[in-house]
Amino acid sequence: MKKLLSFMICLLFIAAAAAVSTSAIGEDLKAISGTPAIDGIADPVWKNGVRQKLKYSVAGDLSDGKSPGSCSAYVTALWDDSALYFLIEVNDNDFIIGEEGEYGSDEIRIYIDENDWFGYTWRFGQVCLIIEPDENGKVEVIGDISESTQIAYSKDSDSKRYIEVRYVPTRFKIKKDATLLVDFRFNDVYKKSSGENALAFSLTWSDELNEGDADSSNWSYMRLAGGSGGASSDGYETAVDAASALRQPLITEYRFVDGSRGYGDEHSNNLFDDNVFTKICTSEIPAVAVARLNGEYLITGLILATANDTEAYPGRNPDEWKLEGSVDEKTWTVLAEGDDGWLKGVNFTYFAIPVECNGEGYRYIRFTNKRCDTDIMQLSELLVCGIKANSKQEDIDALLNPPEADAVPAENAIYLPIAAQKESSTSVEVIAAPTAPQDQDNSADMAVTVIVISAAAALIIVCVVIAFVQSKQKRNNII
Repeated sequence: MKKLLSFMICLLFIAAAAAVSTSAIGEDLKAISGTPAIDGIADPVWKNGVRQKLKYSVAGDLSDGKSPGSCSAYVTALWDDSALYFLIEVNDNDFIIGEEGEYGSDEIRIYIDENDWFGYTWRFGQVCLIIEPDENGKVEVIGDISESTQIAYSKDSDSKRYIEVRYVPTRFKIKKDATLLVDFRFNDVYKKSSGENALAFSLTWSDELNEGDADSSNWSYMRLAGGSGGASSDGYETAVDAASALRQPLITEYRFVDGSRGYGDEHSNNLFDDNVFTKICTSEIPAVAVARLNGEYLITGLILATANDTEAYPGRNPDEWKLEGSVDEKTWTVLAEGDDGWLKGVNFTYFAIPVECNGEGYRYIRFTNKRCDTDIMQLSELLVCGIKANSKQEDIDALLNPPEADAVPAENAIYLPIAAQKESSTSVEVIAAPTAPQDQDNSADMAVTVIVISAAAALIIVCVVIAFVQSKQKRNNII
């Protein structure tokens, strides 16, 4: 009986703690270093970022808790020394914009907690950009924003919209590896049979509980990562597919020169054997692998393949790497560097990133990784893309300057600057932050807490009575 009583008390404490606190779901967004133009056009630099889906369907008349097939939304983040950048891609079979009423437009919300309050909203440093694109442009802002913050909106097609945001923090210090509490929401509106507009789906990135408007502890953290983030994809089945995504020729001939040793026969030579079922798995950090190409090449891309059990050990992906080139294996030039923002925790999958060509040819390549989330690094394949340095100049020019793909025509872009003053002559409405942290109305939480504590007290009393009765029965049996 004592064990039962202790167990019940523990359960009640857990229930009480859950009733009075929440926590972020644990999504992870990496903002890659890069500077896009805020013009409603999906510049190529966005492809270096990590594209995240707003996968939680948390509200709406048509929501069943699963992501709908009729609409979707994705977010990609970049940063530079002066600002944070967000690209929201919205796909919808029926956009509703610029109508009257509470649900007059499909809307995007970007939540930012610069002070990392990790708690109830809205306090200093907490901002919600409510973006309702229409022909004139409408943006509502809760909290302070810099006058340099900008938004651009464009119509790519009848079923796709792009929203670009340049957000200049007022309190958060931009620097590599800094983390910022954020979340994103897409509210999809539909027209009911009665002719009235209503909310069909509300999709979020991190707020699985649909409490993010009132509590930033349901948001998650974005980390400002350095270097290239890589192609914004879930990876490719083959190296050829990965190179095709970069629109660059794949270099296929390598001769292993030197590198780190791993466990068993899992050494760095396995990176160049054209076999995804072998790998390097090493605790030698920094890990190094050097290979010779069959000629001097202009390097235009890097492809890495994850290993057989990366899904179980995602922390083994390289997280502070660089790719170098050399003509004589003595003097090395850094061609690219970055972290694991472009790699996923999946098995046997190829990931690709472009490498900015410097016009020089290289016969040797060297890959070095200085850090992982664990003390072990593993990969199955390493390849590069490029063209021989002695190729015809017109072939080199055609490769290094390919036509832009999937760009939104500039004439379709609507530029919406955000000003921090309500008197602004633009169509932006700015709602200033309060002069002091607001007192939260905790009546609902208090009511839940009182109910839980009352139930706990009642249950403890019941347990005590049962223990008393059983003890009395034992004494009677003894007598």
